[in-house]
Amino acid sequence: MNRETAWIFHYEPDRATRLDMEFLSGLRFGAETGASKPGTVIIYADRCLLSAAFMAKHGIIFKKIPRDITRF
Repeated sequence: MNRETAWIFHYEPDRATRLDMEFLSGLRFGAETGASKPGTVIIYADRCLLSAAFMAKHGIIFKKIPRDITRF
C-alpha cells in the first residue's frame, strides 16, 4: 500500500472468495499507521457482489482471481 493505492488479495485455497459489504467492513486503513484510506483500492477475489456505481464512488477496483487457468 502507498498513499494513493492499496492492493488486497482476498484468497482462501479451499473456497471461493467474494468482494461484498461484509468483506469491506473488515478492512482497516491507517489504524496502526495513522495514514488515511488511499484513493484507490484494488481487490482481488473470486466474485464481486458490489455494484459498479458503489465501487466507482468509493475508489474500488475489482480483479478476478484466475482460478480457472490450468497448467499445460
